[in-house]
Amino acid sequence: GVVQQLLTMARKTEANLEPTDLNAVMSSLVDLVKGTFPKNIAVKLDLAAGLPMVMADPNQINQALLNLCVNARDAMPNGGCLTLRTSCADAGLLDNGNATGEDAVAVEISDSGTGMDEKVRERIFEPFFTTKDAANGTGLGLSVVYGIVKNHRGQIDVTTAPGAGSAFRILIPIGKQEFDEQDEPHANGTGKHNGRYATALVVEDEETMLHLLRNLLAERGYRVLTAIDGEEATARYRRNGDDIDVVLLDLDLPKISGAEVLRNIRARNPDARVVVTSGYLEPALKSALAREGVSRFVHKPYMPQEIIAALEDAPEPEHAGESAI
Repeated sequence: GVVQQLLTMARKTEANLEPTDLNAVMSSLVDLVKGTFPKNIAVKLDLAAGLPMVMADPNQINQALLNLCVNARDAMPNGGCLTLRTSCADAGLLDNGNATGEDAVAVEISDSGTGMDEKVRERIFEPFFTTKDAANGTGLGLSVVYGIVKNHRGQIDVTTAPGAGSAFRILIPIGKQEFDEQDEPHANGTGKHNGRYATALVVEDEETMLHLLRNLLAERGYRVLTAIDGEEATARYRRNGDDIDVVLLDLDLPKISGAEVLRNIRARNPDARVVVTSGYLEPALKSALAREGVSRFVHKPYMPQEIIAALEDAPEPEHAGESAI
């Protein structure tokens, strides 16, 4: 978790952009905050009607806003008021040249807590800077927020004073052109392979995830076969391999590992198109899988369009060599 925060802080992780309703993100966040924060903190939600969508990574944005809310909670040890607000904004307020001609959405997290003096305010986004004791803070929270905002070509500022609380305001450009390019990826070739609708074998041991993937791909025009463990996946491919155009394979499977399933698939069809999913892949294993002819890798947790893009972009493999895993 700390490594992921450091990468985000250093802007070494890419944002997976999709059309995002920040009002919906804020509403979900309020539900979480009300259920977990002390009851002596009143939570208010002020959402602008008709707020435009932005191109954003909902997971990263939610992480940034949650970090701000936690900081606000810590600044009100005796209770107070936490306000979450959205509004439309002028992108001319953004200090980067990429936002020229765009509108923006503003998200504000404000509290009635202890506030900060000017010396602290100037340093709050520095990595590892914290006013909390060692048991209660790492100094990474606001640095991560800053990295996420910059990943979105946005801007963050804070208004604060000792005893007067703090208000953090984030501006995110809307990026209308990006909507046109990314809103409906692969719309013309959806679910097709060599001019016909494709058959996908989805191998996933989490039943809820398997159900979601089956519905997602069916909506995109795929014929979907499923397997919930490595043994079933091997048997399914042995029976239906001639009809399967692409395999979505989770590596962490019961009974037979994903790596073994891949070897079994390759033994039957060296040219099989395989997309591998995993929470984390050691570099050596990833290299071995690539030598085995894996077409694409998708890291968990993933967004639906990542799976669609991986399945539809997965190239026909060059013949894999001898087994490397």
